[in-house]
Amino acid sequence: AFQEMREALWALFYSTNVAQILQAYPVGHAEPFAHTWSLSLEEQFYFVWPLLLLFLLRRNSRNSLLCWILFGVYLSVGARILLYLGTDLSGRLSRLGGSLDTLADSLLLGSLAGVLIASNFLPRSDRFVKTLNALAMLSTVGLIIMGVFNFFTSRMICFGWLLASVFAMILITCLA
Repeated sequence: AFQEMREALWALFYSTNVAQILQAYPVGHAEPFAHTWSLSLEEQFYFVWPLLLLFLLRRNSRNSLLCWILFGVYLSVGARILLYLGTDLSGRLSRLGGSLDTLADSLLLGSLAGVLIASNFLPRSDRFVKTLNALAMLSTVGLIIMGVFNFFTSRMICFGWLLASVFAMILITCLA
């Protein structure tokens, strides 16, 4: 009962991913709150992103904002690759695959799609729309294929997660 109470508190404060990284309780068991690691990650992003967005919009143009978002994607992918290269994966997969800094690229790419759409930066020509639709179909196939791979292979960690995020961003942009 005490263990469940601790897990509930970690989940309540959206920090289950932090608990798993700190090994506050075992990862991979059938705990009732283990699945909340991804919700924790998203809520941490949603806490930081509006503040950062407000700051960036007050000081920069929309074009500059897009550059800052892409820089954040670059930093996130770089952090993930550097951590992967310098990590004994047997005990630190939770850090690599559950931390905001190593997974922010996918959330930032979604934000990039949102800024592009909200700012009317996407062309409306028939050619662009047809190209985007074709890319969306290709992205769907790519996401399905990537779904059968192990998420913790070196290729998936270094490039696959980013590629999946790009595929998802194309789909989001196409559906908007």
